[in-house]
Amino acid sequence: MTEITPDTKTRLEACERRAQENLFGWREVCAAFWEIKRDKLYPDKTFPDYIKRRWASVYQDLSGNYLYKLADAGEVLQQLQSAALVPLVQSEGDANCTNGTMLPQNERQTRALKDVPPEQRAEVWQETVTRTDGKPTAAAVTQTAAELFPS
Repeated sequence: MTEITPDTKTRLEACERRAQENLFGWREVCAAFWEIKRDKLYPDKTFPDYIKRRWASVYQDLSGNYLYKLADAGEVLQQLQSAALVPLVQSEGDANCTNGTMLPQNERQTRALKDVPPEQRAEVWQETVTRTDGKPTAAAVTQTAAELFPS
């Protein structure tokens, strides 16, 4: 295991607490795993090693691969929150909106956006939300990306 500083350990514990407390609040879990992965807060040699050691008993029914996808989803969510390009589609108190931006409603939508180059994600998401009248699906994200940015 890699030695970690007291500050890093404190941040790691806070992220782990968020993930544990929000086991079914997928956005918080994604954000926590993304921060752990992005900032290398784990004491293990690799992120996969950390997932296996720390989370195997908690997420018994989920594969490690799925937990890596949650970390990737956290990256996409953070990017969309920062962009704040999508007009508010739902009411202000809706958990699917932040800063006037409609966020993906499930991990599948973020997975579809992960396949889009980072500089194109906000535009693809905004267009998908518009085309679907605020009811985007993962398939709609993939279709919008292919139409806006054909390979």
